[in-house]
Amino acid sequence: MASSRRLDTDFAFRPILGVGDLISRTYQVYFEHFQWVLYLALFFFSPILIAKNLWYSFSPPESKLIKLWIDSSVLSLPTFFTAPTLVFILVKSLGEGKAPPFGEALRWGFNCFPRNFGYHFVTGLFTILGLVFLVVPGILVLLWYSLLTVVITVEGPEQADPMGRSKALVQKHMGLLFGAGILVTLIGLLCSTVSGGVIGFVNGLAIYAMGERGPFVATEHWAMASLIELMAVMFNMAMGVLALCCYLGWTRESNEVPVEKEAPAVERNIASTPAANAVPLVRAKARKTTKAAPKNKAPRTVRRPKKK
Repeated sequence: MASSRRLDTDFAFRPILGVGDLISRTYQVYFEHFQWVLYLALFFFSPILIAKNLWYSFSPPESKLIKLWIDSSVLSLPTFFTAPTLVFILVKSLGEGKAPPFGEALRWGFNCFPRNFGYHFVTGLFTILGLVFLVVPGILVLLWYSLLTVVITVEGPEQADPMGRSKALVQKHMGLLFGAGILVTLIGLLCSTVSGGVIGFVNGLAIYAMGERGPFVATEHWAMASLIELMAVMFNMAMGVLALCCYLGWTRESNEVPVEKEAPAVERNIASTPAANAVPLVRAKARKTTKAAPKNKAPRTVRRPKKK
């Protein structure tokens, strides 16, 4: 199985310096690999969203609870497969400088799906119970196990307790993770609202231009609803990137993975100079700076004129 081994995370990634640094690096990684986010959303979410919204347009469910359950299931089930796939792609890209084959990433995500689904089912129950009885314990459970997908994907079956591993990594950074998570959520909601408004405006222009007989007459057109939900899915994938950046930064902070320190400029220049060229330079410098010793001259003989 592809997930029977651990992913190599021994590459340059400095520790997290604060909320601003974490947000900046999260969206830097997110937009540098946005094409994979788009591929995963199009291949695995768009068909389900289109089918769901087509069903709603012809025979919507009468109960709001049933509709809420269907919406949550449609958006959550593919995530247990696409999230490990995205983590695998990002780790390989950051470590090797190039993205892995898409088929290899899909196999890795498929192999991680059972454990990811099972552990998230358990933590989801804990979170719901915590939110129902007391709000604070529910939020704590949500933060403790926010790195669960990353731990399962990176460390594989070698990690027998991914829940404990996630909690141990998050324990010292609760405030940092909470603040960054709130900001990423707000940014995602803002982007989803703006994109939904733009799509709705275009839909309104189409209705106005085509009249009542146009294909965009329905208030909640299935294509428009599917596109808006697809944009929300892509923006929410930034939370997975945030979790990966936290994992990479905190494992280096705890010295689990060595941090590569950049050598000073003088040392880099010396190290990059070939040894064969260094010796002639030193000799040439010695020749310029060393004064030549005066040569011993023979005593000058003075010839005296002969006496007549």
